[in-house]
Amino acid sequence: DGGGGAGGSGGAGGASGSRKSSGMLRGGNSSGTVGGAVASETPYLRRKVVDKEEVKRRQQQKGMNMLPPVQQASSQEKRFAQNLDAGSVAKQRLESQGFDVGRLAEVASASADDEGA
Repeated sequence: DGGGGAGGSGGAGGASGSRKSSGMLRGGNSSGTVGGAVASETPYLRRKVVDKEEVKRRQQQKGMNMLPPVQQASSQEKRFAQNLDAGSVAKQRLESQGFDVGRLAEVASASADDEGA
């Protein structure tokens, strides 16, 4: 690169200059010097590089803070949920007819325990 931002190359020189500036911020050496001073080492370009790095860091942090995507339920899970719903509907229907389904389950389990002992 001919001289970074000091040349007449416009936007392209600024982009390559920011890469050199990025190396300077990390302690690297740059070969784009003009009269002993680094051509891309202006406060504006340093701030521009730091801002780009900050935006990149924020985007990475934002990505790490996201929840994983919601997975679709498998067909087996869907059938299980439908069976649970159907069972609760049947229980409500029986209870509306006067049956105490909860009590029936307790009695059935107690009689099964008596038969097993």
